[in-house]
Amino acid sequence: MKKLYVILIVMACLLSGALVGGYRWLHAGLPPISRLQRIEPSIKTLFFSAGGDTLAEFYEENRVLVPFERIPPAMIEALLAIEDRAFYDHWGINVRAILRAFVRNVEAGRVVQGGSTITQQLARELFLTKEQTYVRKALEAMVALEIEKAYTKNEILEMYLNQIYFGSRSYGIEAAAQTYFGKHTEQLGIAECALLAGLPKNPRDYSPTAHPDAALRRRGIVLQAMVETGAIRRAEADSVGRLPLLLGKAPGRADLAPYFVEYVRQILEDRFPEGQFRHKGLRVFTTLDMEAQRLAEASVEGRLREIEKKWFFGENTRKHYLALEEKPAVPDYLQGAVVVLKPGTGRILALVGGRNYTESNWNRATQATRQPGSAFKPFLFTTAIREGYRPSDTILDSPVVLPQADGSEWRPQNYHRRFHGLVSLREALARSMNLPAVKLILAVGPDKVAKTARAFGITSPIRPVPSLALGSSEVTLLELTRAYSVFRNNGILMEAEPIDRIEDRNGMILYRPDPPPEEVIPAPLCYVMTDMLESVVNSGTGVRIRSTGWKGHVAGKTGTTDDYNNAWFVGFTPDVVTGVWVGYDEPRSIGPSMSGAAAALPIWIDVSLGLTDSTNLEPFHEKPPGVTSRRICSDTGFLASPFCPDTREEIYLEATAPRTVCHLHGRTVKGKEWIEFGGG
Repeated sequence: MKKLYVILIVMACLLSGALVGGYRWLHAGLPPISRLQRIEPSIKTLFFSAGGDTLAEFYEENRVLVPFERIPPAMIEALLAIEDRAFYDHWGINVRAILRAFVRNVEAGRVVQGGSTITQQLARELFLTKEQTYVRKALEAMVALEIEKAYTKNEILEMYLNQIYFGSRSYGIEAAAQTYFGKHTEQLGIAECALLAGLPKNPRDYSPTAHPDAALRRRGIVLQAMVETGAIRRAEADSVGRLPLLLGKAPGRADLAPYFVEYVRQILEDRFPEGQFRHKGLRVFTTLDMEAQRLAEASVEGRLREIEKKWFFGENTRKHYLALEEKPAVPDYLQGAVVVLKPGTGRILALVGGRNYTESNWNRATQATRQPGSAFKPFLFTTAIREGYRPSDTILDSPVVLPQADGSEWRPQNYHRRFHGLVSLREALARSMNLPAVKLILAVGPDKVAKTARAFGITSPIRPVPSLALGSSEVTLLELTRAYSVFRNNGILMEAEPIDRIEDRNGMILYRPDPPPEEVIPAPLCYVMTDMLESVVNSGTGVRIRSTGWKGHVAGKTGTTDDYNNAWFVGFTPDVVTGVWVGYDEPRSIGPSMSGAAAALPIWIDVSLGLTDSTNLEPFHEKPPGVTSRRICSDTGFLASPFCPDTREEIYLEATAPRTVCHLHGRTVKGKEWIEFGGG
């Protein structure tokens, strides 16, 4: 007998040791308790416009969190009736249910029934695999106990209903409600709650969209369970059970500003590598103004259709492209791009990267580099004014022949292939004369012009050669538009910013851009250049703007490349800075005479007229110290004498204002030569 006692004691010790060892081994596999205190299920990231429109959703699991207060009581009652009737009574595991399941599993010789509580299911969804083993079930029970310690019953239900998979790529009750019924969670009725409560057990086979009959039968089982728990009466269950599925359609959303959205997505990919932003539940508030965006998109499509209709080959080409079964990698119909920036902040109000994102996601506003033609000339003239040249200085518009490294000769031409004799710098810029521009860059140096362009924010490679005067180095529309904003910003360069702020799932601000402003050119030089760019609109290649009745201040520059391959207009009003490009992806002629003024400027007018008070007569800037004005002879650029037949007011940097009187029209007065005034 004594020996038996010893054996029993030893066996008890061995069993206790085994239990303790097994517990410790299992406990080592538990997630850290700290993870239980900060459960954060994967939820989708949303992009919003500045006005609150939802632009896009990105997710690995389609989930939107809803608080417990928004979940209908019928949903809770249906869930508990079918999944865990003792939920509010147990402490994470239901021993009776586990024993019942154990007997069934032993009889079957395998795991056929779980007996898991809602808390155990939540533990499995959050931290464990779904393999049917006793070890996993033990871990599941232990994690469930820890969850019950850390959270209230209602918090556990809230987490469960926001975590569980309902099928059709819908995670959580809100995504399921929208997917199957086109409703928000709080709008669900008893029939809908019963159907959704029955899905988590087998979302595929009970799917109301794929297997409606099975879904109805499963809903009936849930309704019967609700009767058994006293949640609803038999008569109500019978009445609800006769209802059809009445599935709704998830609220659709047209693809809004897809090129802009993709541009922002790429920025987030850089900040959150390997797609991490997709499941973090971020709220990305962008700078996009939907009014500006719709204006830009509509104008691009409408104006390009007009061009295609005028030059019928373009329309036929597009029809041919759309009819192809195997479309070429690059659409070969006419394309356009628009960028609209807010002065002073650099916020991107609109961005159009092409006509159809589905057919081509190549962003012609941010990715495509093309020769800007004469739209590059403001950087040349800015360099010249800074180097001491004056708007009234004259230059001879005459042929230029430059030898090339390969032994050939470069013979640049004016747009209309005519010569205009002696012209002022202001006139040369306004009328976009090429030959004076080439002579000017030879005088100031291509290196200095390239340096100016880089200071203005042009990051694309720039070749410091004479042809740079005519825009031979390729740029993107976004960087060129941003560069022009320097003139509107009184010499200050700002980042082109598409994001206002990024918030985490709890509303905490993770990122708010605050780039430091950078002075590119001093205010006096900016004032002179802005005034010269206004001449483009008042008397030059952009005069079409005034023909619309536009009374307010506006400035900008056209750009056209050889054979009309690229058409540009970049300009600014007191309210917006807008850039437009028109052309083909594979460069070829847009059509005869399709210059920047003919092809791009109409789009610019549509957008800017819609966003600007065209009667606003307020100047861009107050005249700063260091700028002065003089009345000069229009023929010579010297100070006007009483005998000059044509005079005008001109502005200057104070240090370079003219001091010599026009001698061409000078006469003697009472036997004396007309003397210089202004100091000589």
